[in-house]
Amino acid sequence: MASELMEEFIFDARDHLTTASTQLLSLEKNPESLADLNALMGTLHTIKGNSGFVNLKNLYGMLHGAENLLQTVRDTPDHVCPPTIVNQLFQVLDAVEAILSRLESGEDEDVDWLPALNQAIAEAEASLGQPFGEPQPSVAETAAATAPDPPQTAAAQAEPESAEPVAPAAEAAAAATAGGPQGSGPIGSGATGGGPTGDGTLVEVLGDGKLAEEGQKYLAFLGNGRGRLILDVNSLTSLGFDEIRLIRELVIMDDARFALVLDREKQPDFWRVLVLWSLENKIRAFPDLASAQAELGA
Repeated sequence: MASELMEEFIFDARDHLTTASTQLLSLEKNPESLADLNALMGTLHTIKGNSGFVNLKNLYGMLHGAENLLQTVRDTPDHVCPPTIVNQLFQVLDAVEAILSRLESGEDEDVDWLPALNQAIAEAEASLGQPFGEPQPSVAETAAATAPDPPQTAAAQAEPESAEPVAPAAEAAAAATAGGPQGSGPIGSGATGGGPTGDGTLVEVLGDGKLAEEGQKYLAFLGNGRGRLILDVNSLTSLGFDEIRLIRELVIMDDARFALVLDREKQPDFWRVLVLWSLENKIRAFPDLASAQAELGA
């Protein structure tokens, strides 16, 4: 493909992107406006069509999902675009700009965060079938509802049958801290011992899929209010939508005791995901474990 053709596409796409931003802002102010909704659909359709012409399959697929989302809004009885959908569409426009910037600097369109964004678009479309404002289950609730029953610990097996039932979150927290009182013992792989106050720090180097698999444990550990949690994601090659939601929940739960080891230069696409989800100013992210431990310890 001639570089001139790609340069022309990028220039044209940026012009349409500016138009789309204006149209989306207008739709945000007038969520019932069918004219604004149709105009935005037309602009995204143009960018999508041009991206297909230059064989940008990933960008094409994302914009196709965004079009479907708007079509579903238009098909609802009152065709009102709720704030959650507007926010999702702003993320789409941010993603288009991010991909255009990559193309402009000679990189390709293959970014690790795109599948997560596509999943978010699909879930936003599915949410239109729910009554507006109906609460959706959190990662913790979903994990608790779908996870198989964990094997009993020795302490749990020794409990008398007459003991009162323990709430799932408390039970998970107790299992996570079973190494000693007040969370002072080793907790999972890579944990460090507690300080004078008995606080422990759980440090885990994550491989692909482990963040999702161990999510309930991390939520329970941070929820016990005693230890600090550091997750090293520098070795990940993919980051799913549910994992991003889990990180959001951990930040919301206690951003002072939770940190990521994330080298922005080595994992620029992962950092872009956090920016898209507006977490860059809320989450503590450090390039190495030593700096993360020093900051949380302080």
